[in-house]
Amino acid sequence: PVVVRRRLVDHGDGWVHITTTLRVPDELADPPRVGTEWVLPGSLSRVEWFGEGPHECYPDRRASARVGRWTSAVDDMYEDYVVPQEHGHRSGCRWLALRGTRTGRGAAPGLLVVADPTVGDGTLGVAARRHGDHDLWACTHTDELVALTATRPTRTYLYLDAAQRGLGTASCGPDALDEYRIGGGTHTVSVWCRSFAPADEDPGELARRVRQRR
Repeated sequence: PVVVRRRLVDHGDGWVHITTTLRVPDELADPPRVGTEWVLPGSLSRVEWFGEGPHECYPDRRASARVGRWTSAVDDMYEDYVVPQEHGHRSGCRWLALRGTRTGRGAAPGLLVVADPTVGDGTLGVAARRHGDHDLWACTHTDELVALTATRPTRTYLYLDAAQRGLGTASCGPDALDEYRIGGGTHTVSVWCRSFAPADEDPGELARRVRQRR
């Protein structure tokens, strides 16, 4: 089995440090991804991130991506493939912020997630979507996905990945190169997170400060 350990430290200044380690045995090597899934309120409908973009990009499909500060509606992160499947991944993310549509006074707090700069290369792979991986696996056509999500409250699924497999499964065309497959071993997702006020606080500045002091 995959062994998962999580450590949460509240620093009392608004920041919470969450470290998740996942031990993948060799017999389960080459999974699609290794990371965490957060199920969040659907009201967190806008996403901003500093990393690769603006379009989706995977470890072996990064040549056309640019590092920058990007914004999008979570709904617009959906990629309408013929068969519902993994989509919306962004590589090399330093921080990501989710918030509602209102930004002025009285706006609901947003959520800021910052990659721990002391772990790995200081970045994560991320995705913010309306559909969880289990939804995508359960549906074979887009209309099934629409019908499934219509039966429940709107949610936002946030994926924070320590590792993401390259594209291709050899079902149609070539498989991913060996260097873009995930081996067995220990993988770590380490983030700093806190709420922020969209009207008064810049998530980029908050992220810069926490990454510098850690």
